[in-house]
Amino acid sequence: MARTVINPDLVPAVPGALPQAASRLPATERAGANAVYFPACVNRIFGRPAGSDPDTVDLPRAMVELARRSGQSLWIPDDVTGFCCGTPWSSKGYQDGFSHQAHAIVHKFHEWSDGGRLPIIIDASSCTHGLLSGVPEALDAETKQLYDELHIIDIVEWLHNDVIDYLPIHHDMGTIAVHPACSTQHMGQTEALVAVANHAGRASVPFGAMCCGTAGDRGLLHPELVESATREERTGLDARRYDAFVSSNRTCEMGLDVVAGYQFDSVAVLLEKASRPVVTP
Repeated sequence: MARTVINPDLVPAVPGALPQAASRLPATERAGANAVYFPACVNRIFGRPAGSDPDTVDLPRAMVELARRSGQSLWIPDDVTGFCCGTPWSSKGYQDGFSHQAHAIVHKFHEWSDGGRLPIIIDASSCTHGLLSGVPEALDAETKQLYDELHIIDIVEWLHNDVIDYLPIHHDMGTIAVHPACSTQHMGQTEALVAVANHAGRASVPFGAMCCGTAGDRGLLHPELVESATREERTGLDARRYDAFVSSNRTCEMGLDVVAGYQFDSVAVLLEKASRPVVTP
């Protein structure tokens, strides 16, 4: 009723069970860290899929654990909350808000990374894509110089280049459906995403997998977009038995959860389960 009276572009629908917030971010140390880890806002707000197994960990905990198991160390800054990549503003054309967020996050990235000495890992591909493509255009000359000193890495690139070759796998996760988000495709990371998932089992992209139509919060405002955009992909998902479903972008995973009826999660969460040490009685 509120959507009808106010505006369906302002008041979200609740098309299904929404994920819960992530638990408290894991404690990490800056000393000896190999990289700065920036947990995206969406992975903090919608960190735990509805109905997920009790032994499923939040994405931030999975990332920190994967780093440890592969001989690395990630550092989550204590003041990370309250900062954002700016994509929610830029995607809606709110240029003033986007410019403010872009300048704020670049200055923080520069501070956290010790002037660019440490790479910065982003755990949501749409956020990475926004930081790599949109943010530079919104900066003044002084801040752009700071930005050029940064090394921003997407979750897929990090897992593919720095983790899987050093990560012991203890559990076969079976057949895995991989949904490459639009941002993953724009950054040319689709093959790398499939390769990362393949490390945990037998991965493939289902027939018909294209844009899921979620587009940030559009899936909450207009669930019919997701319904239409995923019609062919749902046929591909239904045509084969999959044991796990992964992507690298939380809102895409949420949209597919609700409309397709399969529980999608981050490929990093899948890897954490696959590499979890076997506990013997």
